[in-house]
Amino acid sequence: SRGLGDVYKRQANIYQGEESNPSYYGYAKIIQTLDGTNQATIWQVGGSEGASNIASIYQDSETSTATISQTFTEGDSSNEAYITQSGDENSALITQLGSGNYAKQYQEASSNYASIYQEGTSHYAYQEQTGSENEAYISQYGDSNIAEQYQYTNGNYAYIYQEGTFNEAYQYQGYSGSYGGYSSTISQNGNYNYASVTQN
Repeated sequence: SRGLGDVYKRQANIYQGEESNPSYYGYAKIIQTLDGTNQATIWQVGGSEGASNIASIYQDSETSTATISQTFTEGDSSNEAYITQSGDENSALITQLGSGNYAKQYQEASSNYASIYQEGTSHYAYQEQTGSENEAYISQYGDSNIAEQYQYTNGNYAYIYQEGTFNEAYQYQGYSGSYGGYSSTISQNGNYNYASVTQN
């Protein structure tokens, strides 16, 4: 039987809310497993006090790309975004603007690339890539930024840039047979910064 997004060369898109009529609670989920050239997009916009967006993409993959973009501009609102992709030519992107942003990316082997960008308030970002060509980036601006990156070898390169307030950054590049290409950049500006890099 056909699953969500199983139309020829799979593709799934969800858009919810408008700035003039914000979505108060948005929940969006895409699951695609195999059979195709995957693509997925979720975009949610909101602006209400106490609003909440949760977005999730899982692709078990043949040739993968994924995008989540969520926007809040006011109050005690929260964004959560999750991307999981296993195998093949991976690529992922999460962009969230204000407030209590939480983002998590997991990609298992093949060509990999991931990016998280979050702007404004209580950020947490997590990236994990196990093997193959790797690259990852996290950029977070403003307030309680925490970022973690794990790459368990091959091509490797990671980057964290955080600007302003309780910044913490963790990078781990190594081990699972090792001989990864390694490289690392952490840049943090302003306030209580802590950074840790492990390569082995």
